[in-house]
Amino acid sequence: MSTTSHLTNRPRALVIVILATLWATCAHRPASAPAARSDRPGLTIASPMAAPEWAVLERQVLKAGADGADVFAAKYLDARGYLQHVPRWGTLDGPDDAIETFNNWTLLFALGGPDRTLA
Repeated sequence: MSTTSHLTNRPRALVIVILATLWATCAHRPASAPAARSDRPGLTIASPMAAPEWAVLERQVLKAGADGADVFAAKYLDARGYLQHVPRWGTLDGPDDAIETFNNWTLLFALGGPDRTLA
């Protein structure tokens, strides 16, 4: 199997895992809910399995991003959490340069990064 075909199967596998998880979650009914129909298929997971390699690598990417954000924050933020930024018009392209530093930190958090990326 070539590396390219292996990489192109990852999104499909991720979608299948997400759909199976959503289906299993929706199939679970609290005790107060009506009884499930007997013809409804079920999913039983009897034993844990190791995380797939892509998931382990994804967690490493998220950790590296969070660690990089920590290093940046320690160096370039003051005690209030404000960016130590000196506007030098002409060398910067506009006032949005400050926020461009942080615009992907919320994405990092949304993808599963640590809470500290929002602090």
